[in-house]
Amino acid sequence: MDSDEIKEIKMPEIEFSKIKFPLIGGLLLVLAYLCFYQVEANEEAVILRLGKYSDTVGPGLHPKIPFIDRVYKIKVDYQYKE
Repeated sequence: MDSDEIKEIKMPEIEFSKIKFPLIGGLLLVLAYLCFYQVEANEEAVILRLGKYSDTVGPGLHPKIPFIDRVYKIKVDYQYKE
């Protein structure tokens, strides 16, 4: 290829006004996903807030602070089926 034959590549312009709402909606969904955790029936969860013990919770759906709280799930009871 000669230097005279190099073609310029044109990038399409992005209209942020059209993608603003889907982008914000996606970010809100990710944030909502990070704000909750589920503890199963045979587990308990230990919550560490900034590395220090905060609470122990039982089964169910619970809120947490993303990037601040860490959740460690521990199996404490086994359910046997016959």
